[in-house]
Amino acid sequence: MATVYSTAQHNLVYLGEDDDDMAERAVKALEDVLDDMRTVTADFTQVWETTYGKSGAPLYSNEPFSASVDFESLEALFNHHWFR
Repeated sequence: MATVYSTAQHNLVYLGEDDDDMAERAVKALEDVLDDMRTVTADFTQVWETTYGKSGAPLYSNEPFSASVDFESLEALFNHHWFR
């Protein structure tokens, strides 16, 4: 399966029913995080520099996300058994 997913241009994976109606909210939250990252990393061209800096050590920030990220939905998404 790794070969199939790694060589595909698009993947659609069925993860089961959305019993708690969190899927749409989680997708929106992921889009919000990506929008924040896009801004901070110069459209993803400076991800390494933004994340690790010149020393190579991880950088941390106390700055909040600029978007109103729905962390409840992200927590619900990443707590599903297929992410463990």
